[in-house]
Amino acid sequence: MNFDYTEEQQMVRDSIARFVQDDYDWDTRRAIVDSDEGMSRQNWQTFAELGWLSIPFSEADGGFGGNIVDMSVVMEEMGKGLVVEPFFPTVVLFGGVVARAGDEAQRAEILESVIGGETLGAFAYVERQSRFVINDCKTTATANGDGYTLNGEKVVVFNGDTNALATGQLGSEAMRAVKPRKVAQRGLSALTWCIKGSSSGFNLDHHNVFFESDYPSEFNTIFEERNVPSKPTVYLCAQDRGPMGSLNGSERLLMLVNAPADGDRQNWSDDDVARTRDSALAVLERCGLNLSFRDSDCVSTTPKDWHGRFPGSGGSLYGEASHGIWSSFTRPGARSRLKGLYLSGGSVHPGPGVPMATLSGRLAASAVVRDIA
Repeated sequence: MNFDYTEEQQMVRDSIARFVQDDYDWDTRRAIVDSDEGMSRQNWQTFAELGWLSIPFSEADGGFGGNIVDMSVVMEEMGKGLVVEPFFPTVVLFGGVVARAGDEAQRAEILESVIGGETLGAFAYVERQSRFVINDCKTTATANGDGYTLNGEKVVVFNGDTNALATGQLGSEAMRAVKPRKVAQRGLSALTWCIKGSSSGFNLDHHNVFFESDYPSEFNTIFEERNVPSKPTVYLCAQDRGPMGSLNGSERLLMLVNAPADGDRQNWSDDDVARTRDSALAVLERCGLNLSFRDSDCVSTTPKDWHGRFPGSGGSLYGEASHGIWSSFTRPGARSRLKGLYLSGGSVHPGPGVPMATLSGRLAASAVVRDIA
């Protein structure tokens, strides 16, 4: 069985990596996030011109006719650059529903404009009074010249950690949509450091993992003792390395160590973060790698920060814990317990990671199409 990328997939991968490297540095991204729209229309048009917006759509609809692997390539490379332009909401969710549920005229009109970069979309399907029953709809579309005027309210487009539902983050009615996740069932969180610096000792690959001698004890420390090991396993992403890498003096590095998902129960002082960072750097040094950087060029993120970004998660980056023989079968599916409320993302089946989260979006779109047919 051949798991290598095809020539076309490698070309797409390289083109996105080149864009991130040359045109999407951290300061540029921050300026985009702080702008009024929170995205760059110029970048979105570039995505269209390079054909990225056409990848999941069939050739009959003017697309590339890509599959889940093609989409995973796109999502992985965009994820490396933390690209904020709405590829997943517009192309995967919105475009996916139109491609599967729209008639020929709708597909021709809407998908052409999505592929061309003229149309942004979101999959909005829930109203406040409907309690997730799709056919209870008060929103109206009134003909207005060549278009329509929408009048109404859509209040939930959910693609987050499912425990946010169970803990009431989206209202009391949504709490019964999924089972609440116990603390002991949470997946791993992490302490991360985004670094601008240099490395010495040996050449890094794009992805690098440094193991300590007693790897199994690390998970006992994290899941049983709810602590970070003094000698942690360290993941180091050298973002400017690889086939399309281009080092120009300093390089971008992401350093990560696993941590318990107790971001809603534990505070991390500056001293705690610094001590853990020193432990991680010591692991790298024992393996023969040295990192050099200024403190001002190192940004840390703790489990508490992750919990703040993803309420209800406790800082878990992967939803429910993935270890255990039945873990893959206990995650929520595309359909929740509430009729009309569908789920996608890394906390639902089939699991975390860019390919699996992308697949969950397709499963959710397919479930919606079947249910409303």
